[in-house]
Amino acid sequence: MIRPGKMVYLFFCLTLFSSLWLNVAGGMAAADSAAAHPIPGMIEAEDFADMSGIQLDVTDDSGGSSYIGWTDAGDWMDYTVNVEKAGVYAATLRLASPLEGTSKIQLRNAANQTLAAINIPNTGDWGAYQNIETKLSLSAGEQTLRVYVVNAGFNFNWLSFEFVSDSVIEPEPEPNPTDGPFFQIPGAVEVEAFHFGSGAEVKDSAHVGAGKYVGALDAGDWMEYTYVEAAGAGVYEVEFKVASPNSGKRFQLENAWGNVLADVQVPNTGGWDAWQTVSAIMTLPAGSQSLQLVTAEGGFNLDAMAFKLAEPADTTVPAPANALSIAECGATADDNTDDTAAIQACIDSARSEGRIVYVPEGTFLYSACLVLDGADLTGSGHGSVLKSINALEQCLRLTGDGSDVSHVQLTTITTTDRLSTDVSARVFVDPNALNFSVKNTVIDGATSAGIISFGSHGIISGNTVRNTLADGIHITGLSDDILIENNVSRDTGDDQIAVVSYEKFGSWVRNVTIRHNDVAGGHARGITVSGGENIAVENNKISLTGGAGVFIASEGSYKTYTVNGLHVIGNAIYKDSLNGSIPEKGGIRLQATYKNPSIDNALIEQNFIFGATDSGILIVGSAEANAVIQKNVITNPQGYGISLVSTVIGSYTISGNTVTGSGKHPFSNLAAGADVVSDMLNGTPGGGGEGSEYVAVKGTPVIDGGVDDVWAYSTALQMDTTVQGTTGIARIIWDETALYYLFQMTDAAPFAIGANEHNDSVEVWVDELNAKNGARGVGDYQARVDIANVKSTATGLNLSSVQSEVRMVPGGYIVELAVPYTALIPGEGKTIGFNASANDDANGDGKRDNYMSWVDKNLPYWADTKVYNNVLLAGSPVIDAPKATGVPGTLVISHNNGHDHGLLDGSYTVSMNMWYGNNGTVYKLYENGVLIDIQRLMDDSPKAQTTATAIEGKRNGEYHYRAELSNVFGTTVSKELVVKVTQANPGMPVLSSNNWDGDGSYDIRMNMWWGTNGTTFNLYENGVLIHSEQLEVGTPNAQTATVAVKGRSRGAYQYRGELVNDAGSTSSAVITVKVTQ
Repeated sequence: MIRPGKMVYLFFCLTLFSSLWLNVAGGMAAADSAAAHPIPGMIEAEDFADMSGIQLDVTDDSGGSSYIGWTDAGDWMDYTVNVEKAGVYAATLRLASPLEGTSKIQLRNAANQTLAAINIPNTGDWGAYQNIETKLSLSAGEQTLRVYVVNAGFNFNWLSFEFVSDSVIEPEPEPNPTDGPFFQIPGAVEVEAFHFGSGAEVKDSAHVGAGKYVGALDAGDWMEYTYVEAAGAGVYEVEFKVASPNSGKRFQLENAWGNVLADVQVPNTGGWDAWQTVSAIMTLPAGSQSLQLVTAEGGFNLDAMAFKLAEPADTTVPAPANALSIAECGATADDNTDDTAAIQACIDSARSEGRIVYVPEGTFLYSACLVLDGADLTGSGHGSVLKSINALEQCLRLTGDGSDVSHVQLTTITTTDRLSTDVSARVFVDPNALNFSVKNTVIDGATSAGIISFGSHGIISGNTVRNTLADGIHITGLSDDILIENNVSRDTGDDQIAVVSYEKFGSWVRNVTIRHNDVAGGHARGITVSGGENIAVENNKISLTGGAGVFIASEGSYKTYTVNGLHVIGNAIYKDSLNGSIPEKGGIRLQATYKNPSIDNALIEQNFIFGATDSGILIVGSAEANAVIQKNVITNPQGYGISLVSTVIGSYTISGNTVTGSGKHPFSNLAAGADVVSDMLNGTPGGGGEGSEYVAVKGTPVIDGGVDDVWAYSTALQMDTTVQGTTGIARIIWDETALYYLFQMTDAAPFAIGANEHNDSVEVWVDELNAKNGARGVGDYQARVDIANVKSTATGLNLSSVQSEVRMVPGGYIVELAVPYTALIPGEGKTIGFNASANDDANGDGKRDNYMSWVDKNLPYWADTKVYNNVLLAGSPVIDAPKATGVPGTLVISHNNGHDHGLLDGSYTVSMNMWYGNNGTVYKLYENGVLIDIQRLMDDSPKAQTTATAIEGKRNGEYHYRAELSNVFGTTVSKELVVKVTQANPGMPVLSSNNWDGDGSYDIRMNMWWGTNGTTFNLYENGVLIHSEQLEVGTPNAQTATVAVKGRSRGAYQYRGELVNDAGSTSSAVITVKVTQ
């Protein structure tokens, strides 16, 4: 493959590269591999020992005479190397690419195991080379290293290796994306192991062995079992173990759409602990599905639920009358041989003869895309398996008019390398495809998407898509008139269903209806619409998603069109945004960026949103959007019910919505610039005001991981804090050549096992010209530095010009970096747009768990430069002629822990006093050896100097403080101050009960009479958490909570209360409540 405008001159190449031979027709090249390349050392890209698929050309880049280019996915180069000693090596690859971060390569060993993965940024052009760094472990001695092309689109000049340490980087397994248990039926479903629900209480029972049961079920309580896999379709007998002292109680088992599968009567068994078995008959389809158990008449306990296949259904689809079986064309089932040629020949013959291609039962292997040009392919059902044995080319390709796929199962070899090519999808609908359909097909595994469609007038219906590395179903290009209905999607590597209208295709995706789909799990969002016209998202069930349940946006990072004419109606969204590393959160998220308007004519109506991890409906961004949000029911969101952040503009009509159990307020409107008409009370009025002034002073710090005094004169930019307590501050300094950034991070367990944002790292997001264009443009960049001092970028920044240094310190790390200007002509009084963020791999598994940001995390700073804060480039620090005549006088530091209310609770102030003498101009405070505060002070020698640092939320323990006071003459250090925190945890809760009559219905009351307050109260019954609630904090005032307990059977119940705050938890003494009647 030769790029347009390029020519390969064979004579020139042969003359110049005497050690190489070229086969221009096949794109082949090889080099003399007699000598192994020493490591540490540099290797020219063209000095491979063997390769597949690449070509060479001349480069004028430094450090090499030729480069490798014209790569395709699956190409590779092998290098014979001799590693001096085993350990971790820093690998630097000299690469160039004009593509937007889609190119990817891997370094592999001779066993084809991946040692390191490199995502290649947009460097600006094919000839704009940058050094891209990674780390990998190598054994000692002679061996083969392979550079493997995962996604093409780059040029490669050279690579080098430098020894780092004797330690080893172990590859980590991929985490299981399933949130909760997975149930196979026929078989037992543990009733208490529901994925989510409302009202049900899980209890221990001495009467049912060591197991648990669900009790206190009232009318309307429900439990959802999301991951249920039925081995076969048919009539099932389901046995339930129940107990109740009441008559006329009942519950129902429903499918994802609320259709009643069984109505179960619960008899009076004689008591809450008198268990009986009742049974019901229901019909279930085969495959992935979700079940919901709903209480119709409350007042019973429920334990076991076991499914038996009573009458299997014959779901085998007979061969059509005019079918041409692939077996007739020479394909043989289950023989472990490649049937590609036979299957394709059968497709071609069937099309020319007007027949239907039939896949009989059995597994047939194929290694290249099978093209259906107006042909129909069908099978007998799930037993008709087409298995891809080539991870790079897996598709059934639908082209022409009237191509159809149905009643087959598409499986694949195991792979973990995600691709972005169309042919690596399992079903690829070509742009010229019309009147196509994909129906009743199972797709289990894909190196990219399950189904990707560029075609028009199509139906995607009744399919099961699971375990893909990219989206489950992806609609893009100029697709028009597409119906996506009745599909089940589970655990995809990105979004479950996505409609994406890229500007590069010249127009919108139009007229797409997404309805009655059941999607659950997955890495990212449930259903995404990123640009599109006349898109309907209706009556879908969406649960346990990594990111937002429904995500609506025009995205500058992907250059997608406006969303125009959108209906999001009647969807049920449960427990969204479970992946802490995904920034797009919310039950339904409207992210208005890039285009104006970004979202237009949107109707969000009659959706049910339960248990949102953030807000139920979250509206963010800084571009115009126009939406009607009405008649939605939002239950138990951890954040707001409906929230508009401060940068939002446009018009919104909000009416008739119901919000219950919100963690914050039912409604929050901080969007002072938006036209909002709402019938809800604004719980956070007054948003949209001017923020503080943030200053970067002029200076030139040394980039050494230290903290020069000049940093004290710039504003400290505080990032938020993760649940693990990781946080940090950033500062900026400027001079005529560069912007300088300092990060001081608090991180108890820093890791650098993965790559890019999956390592503990810091990032700067910069709009040098403060143009606030939304999408990144001239002068906009992002840069990342991890704790191993490996730099990376997603914006094409020339990393070779970026200087950085990392210093590990007790309890965290410090990063300094200098980035030369890309567009700004600097000057005092100019303003840049800026955000600082950081990434945290909290558990050392090589995957980002959380991230921190200076700007509000709900503002899409990664996609919208308009939401950056402004930072003023100020002049050099004004340091008057010193009044001091020598080093600063003696300083004394003290604390007030416990002085306010007598509690040593971990929130206090450390004060510094220099009573008389030479003044200092810079003050630094260290906690346990870590710099936590730096301030500039005025020199008014010999008068006293004083300052203070607020300390918040320290856990119980000892904290050692040391302060420094500096001026031009030197530094004076204080004596050490020790602060003991012994009461940071909540005060002692005391439980009591009012079960005077012993009847099984009573209150448990918690009182914490005086002490440090908790933010959460948890109540445990027989060791099982049965209740949790948020409390108002007013240390040291008393706290109280009351929990109603109902329907307990005879026996003894032990209760323990727990108060929790950021510092820890405190448990009550256990009380026992006896139920005697």
